[in-house]
Amino acid sequence: MKGEEQALCIAAIAIGLTLAPDPSVILGCIVGVLTGLVPGLHPNTFLPFLSGTAFIIGLAVSHSFFDFLPAIMLGAPDEAASLSVLPGHKMLLRGKGLEAFRLTILGGLFAGTAAVALIPFLGFVKQIPALVPLVLGFTLLTMLKTAGKKLPTLAIMAAAAITGHYALAANALPAMLAGFFGTSTILFSLAKRPMIPPQLPHADARITHRQAGLAALAGWLAGLFPAVSPSVAAMAVCPRMRAREFLAVLGGTNTVYAVAAVLAIHVIGRPRSGAAIAVAAEYPPLLVIAGASLAAIGFSAWLAWELSRPLVLAFNKVNHRAASLVALAVVIGITALGGTQALVFLSVSTVIGLVCLAWGVRRSTCMASLLIPVLLYYFL
Repeated sequence: MKGEEQALCIAAIAIGLTLAPDPSVILGCIVGVLTGLVPGLHPNTFLPFLSGTAFIIGLAVSHSFFDFLPAIMLGAPDEAASLSVLPGHKMLLRGKGLEAFRLTILGGLFAGTAAVALIPFLGFVKQIPALVPLVLGFTLLTMLKTAGKKLPTLAIMAAAAITGHYALAANALPAMLAGFFGTSTILFSLAKRPMIPPQLPHADARITHRQAGLAALAGWLAGLFPAVSPSVAAMAVCPRMRAREFLAVLGGTNTVYAVAAVLAIHVIGRPRSGAAIAVAAEYPPLLVIAGASLAAIGFSAWLAWELSRPLVLAFNKVNHRAASLVALAVVIGITALGGTQALVFLSVSTVIGLVCLAWGVRRSTCMASLLIPVLLYYFL
């Protein structure tokens, strides 16, 4: 981590603990490492047994940093990190898994701190919902215009949108996204047996101010407005970005969402995530939420960066086929806890994801499963 990034981490921790002097935020960050690294494990699993604003915010923020690693290395994402599988896996196949992960870390650090700095301007953010349908519609048109195979792309969009409509109604969104971007990736990889090269021990990961700004905007969109997920928001603000840029933006969006969803208690009067619901009972002051968020962002970014090299290089010693089978079993097992209905959505979306790969259609097309139902939400 370079001097500027280290200084930002230290400043965020210092300012954060000054505003919210509760060391339990660090403990929450450490627990978030566990939930982030284990495929299918989510902070919501522990929230019924936890209390304390600082601890819960630390857990949610840390999870937003570490959940990209299994998504990139094994193709086993959670809902927020689902799109990272696509560019992340491409970089993994070039031995650049470390760079991919570090790009998401930098995105979380810079966009997260920028988003907290934007808190005084939240009154303006409230006016953005009117633009959301236009942005999402533009994203859909861009996806179709830039598609190499128009008819197959339209077919996948239609199938994904229908699946998404019923999945949202059945509260089975995690299962659906796991199929589109997780199990389909793992099964395709197991069938094709691609050569996973040793991961390079160094990475030249950088992020621009523009990427940090876009991620902050996307995170606020996802955190404050109904039916807009982090993945949808990231696609909306940067539909044409290259892999490295998109990973940085998605990393930032994920972290900002974790913070904005809690701040929504004050901004729109209702929580927007499991962590926010747990915090809402205490209704902490805005400065406490901002302070705990800053401290968590600074500490989690530093910890993720320091652990990134040993974690990624440890992957070089792992049997990729065996690890993929374990990840597949974990995803199916976690989904099975949601009942037969969740398994049905996992199966259907897995088939659509595999068809995408077989037809050579970009898998980001499957995000029509959210884009189209969200557009209908605003117009109907």
